[in-house]
Amino acid sequence: MTPSELSDLLWAQVDRVAPHLLPNGKKDGHEWVAGNVNGDKGNSLKVNLSGKKKWADFAEGDGG
Repeated sequence: MTPSELSDLLWAQVDRVAPHLLPNGKKDGHEWVAGNVNGDKGNSLKVNLSGKKKWADFAEGDGG
């Protein structure tokens, strides 16, 4: 399996993966919101759950 194939599989299940990886986050509309990539509480990290395959940590300026 290539990294791209793995990424596609994870994004296909992002609504289940995000809460597992970021358990202190919460669903807010079409996004999973957490404090940071470590899963801390907060709202600066947002993972799009609607199929756009995007995430951003607005406090750190990271994203993908």
